[in-house]
Amino acid sequence: MQIISIRKLIASILTFTICLTSFNSTVAFAATNVTNQEMNQSLLSLKKSNYNYLEGKPGDTHLVYTYESNNDTYKVIENADDNFEKVNTTIYVENTEGVFVKYATQTLTINNFTSTLTTNENGYVTTEQQDLLPAKKSQNNNFISSALAAGSYQGYKLTNWKQISTTNYSTRITNYSATAVFAVIAYIAADGATDGLSGAVVAAISAVAGKIIDEAIPIVYYRQIYSEKKLVNPPLSLRNFVVGSKWLTYFYSDKAHSQFIRSVTDIVYANGYEE
Repeated sequence: MQIISIRKLIASILTFTICLTSFNSTVAFAATNVTNQEMNQSLLSLKKSNYNYLEGKPGDTHLVYTYESNNDTYKVIENADDNFEKVNTTIYVENTEGVFVKYATQTLTINNFTSTLTTNENGYVTTEQQDLLPAKKSQNNNFISSALAAGSYQGYKLTNWKQISTTNYSTRITNYSATAVFAVIAYIAADGATDGLSGAVVAAISAVAGKIIDEAIPIVYYRQIYSEKKLVNPPLSLRNFVVGSKWLTYFYSDKAHSQFIRSVTDIVYANGYEE
């Protein structure tokens, strides 16, 4: 009887172990599925093609266009403020009946050389934040401080451009809309604002943004050379006055800087000064 009891006990333990193993396998598989589902790639990050601009063009504060991605057709309506420091985007996807239904919204804000992109994709909200060339922040602040301190034209001759620094950086723009791409490129290359820029500078920024959009470049790499002009033989109080700042930015589609996109030159002078 004791032997039978022991055998029954062993059988019970084996049965329990098999059940427990099966249960654990099922739980692990379910957990894996959940993890994979959470890590699924956003549809907005997939490659886009066949852009068709219905209203406006990249660089306009109001833009409506369609594109194709993952065998679907999307329609996008975008509105930006005058400085492209805020971009509101609504994205629609065409259903089987040929009707565009709301799929996602995006809000891009750029403040103090930091971009924040908030996406609500079919109810799933994500936020990504990144610096846009941190070195330029201090350069820009130095120029503004000098300009405010010295005021308008002082009557002194200017030095030639003197190169101060060279910075290499990159920005991920996988999920960015067309207007958001333009806004980021403008902020990097054009002193953080597009109002008051010459047509040539705006055209150069649009060309860079257009190539990034058309070729679905996920990360843009760039090298920025910063130069300054000062006064020739000024009094001690104006010796450090930065008369002009120049940012020459080379954009590339690869980390090795072998795939050149285009350069953009932005020049800013203190009040009363010019070339």
